[in-house]
Amino acid sequence: MRGTIGIENTSDGVDDIRSLQFLSMSSSATLVVFTEPGFRGHYRIYRGGVHNVADLNDLIAGDRARSLISTNQPLTQAQVREIGRTGRLPEGDREI
Repeated sequence: MRGTIGIENTSDGVDDIRSLQFLSMSSSATLVVFTEPGFRGHYRIYRGGVHNVADLNDLIAGDRARSLISTNQPLTQAQVREIGRTGRLPEGDREI
């Protein structure tokens, strides 16, 4: 899939995601991993274009990665906080 994608619950409907390949040619690409479903809880932001992750839980200091956002665009701290506050992606972004 291309563009901004949000996975609201990594354990629901996507066969319990365990690994991830995040590939983008953009240095401003952003991957955000949350500890709770619905883009809530603690989060960690990754910048840059290539991440191969054998275990999603490694991304968030051993906590369980429960939702994530992948985008080719830069997301600011303020945007991520707003997503975490509302539990909703910006209009026009896709959620699966």
